[in-house]
Amino acid sequence: MATQKAGAQRRKNRNLKIGDKAPKFEAQTTRGEVNFPGDYQGKWVKIASQLVFFA
Repeated sequence: MATQKAGAQRRKNRNLKIGDKAPKFEAQTTRGEVNFPGDYQGKWVKIASQLVFFA
């Protein structure tokens, strides 16, 4: 039970809200490597994510 609450709290804390700073990350994509925010300094960026749940 305590483990479930801890996991839920970690997931809750990862939500970004308008005005929050996005976390730094690197990712390998089909268009090459992305280094955020380094590759986008001084530019407007829109981050979108689509969550998929498998049952």
